Amino acid sequence: MRIVYYSRPNYIDSFLPRAVALSKIMEVHVLEEIAPETWNGEMRNLPSALLQNTIVTDAAAVDMCFPGEVRRSLRGCASFGLVLHTQKRSLHPSSWVVSREAIRYIRNLKPDILHIEDIQMRLAPALLGINDIPVVLDVHDVIPHTGERNWRQSLSRWLTFRRASHFVFYSRFSMNQFRQRYPAIPESKLSSISFGPCDLLARGRTRPVPTGDRRVLLLGRMSPYKGVEYFLAAARTVSREIDNCVFTIAGKTIAGYDLPGLPHLDGNCRFEVINERIPDQRMADLFDAATVVVCPYTDATQSGIIPIAYAFDKPVIATDVGGLSEYVWEGRTGIIVPPRDAHALAAGIVSVLCDRAFREQVAGSIRQFTASALSWENSAAKLLSVYQSLTAEGRPAQG
Repeated sequence: MRIVYYSRPNYIDSFLPRAVALSKIMEVHVLEEIAPETWNGEMRNLPSALLQNTIVTDAAAVDMCFPGEVRRSLRGCASFGLVLHTQKRSLHPSSWVVSREAIRYIRNLKPDILHIEDIQMRLAPALLGINDIPVVLDVHDVIPHTGERNWRQSLSRWLTFRRASHFVFYSRFSMNQFRQRYPAIPESKLSSISFGPCDLLARGRTRPVPTGDRRVLLLGRMSPYKGVEYFLAAARTVSREIDNCVFTIAGKTIAGYDLPGLPHLDGNCRFEVINERIPDQRMADLFDAATVVVCPYTDATQSGIIPIAYAFDKPVIATDVGGLSEYVWEGRTGIIVPPRDAHALAAGIVSVLCDRAFREQVAGSIRQFTASALSWENSAAKLLSVYQSLTAEGRPAQG
């Protein structure tokens, strides 16, 4: 079986291990769509000669853009190409030209399946040109997060959903939410397939010697749904019980959202606020240094932060919203607390910080969890079943 897997840089932690797992049981061609805001970073560095609207498939040219760890991960794939955009606006004629070129390239590969990781506004209009190839679509967020809704998302969903042959979700919660929101789409076209551990940042790193610091980490794109206000209130409570804690808030705020004011902390505790896009190595350092990772979200579907935390053997405290509880083995890899409850969040943080035995057994529990329910091999096997069902049905009729 031959598939084309189409993704974007912000999903590299998940699409790389998934593509590697799939490549062990089928022929996988990966395409990564790169817009100007993601041309360069620690996981890619595009030479100036490549910065044009084009499709780059030459293996040597692609290798120049990525560090060794990424190149090694991709060796099992049949090919890896870049869909390069120079226009920042997704709704622009030049963006559509590049996407049509990408569709022509995909057609020439003659895949059995086109698998698209999440809704891509630049690609969506061009999908109408491939009615004869089954499209599997990952849906990360059925309903946009609080404060992040816009008309472009609605348009891209409308265009993409019309072409999807099958929908994949990363939690049962998301799948059920989709079923309720789009009842006309048959349940036979829906599957829930979990993330595996996102270990790209953790590979090759030497675990730091414990310093005795107590560090609580909230990381990601800062937005109203993140529950920052509850994290701050919980930190205030924790500081009255435990001395010398560092509460880190790391991630750039979205447009229109400002972080709440920081409360006073007792016991020589302090906040560390990093209001900017976090480079990959800095992010890895933050995970390494953390004692516990928190996800105090007020709404969610799932979180990519949890699988990354597991790659660093870190316990997770998450709120019981969306599909977060499906990724936390209660009492073994972390703790689930009610949403919008700063006291419960504080109690969970105190419990983890004060329980050395729990923290020491977390690594073994994570390995057990990610080797079974959350393994990439399990994910690949489920996807293979989806692909086989679509090819058995035959290709969609030409529109």
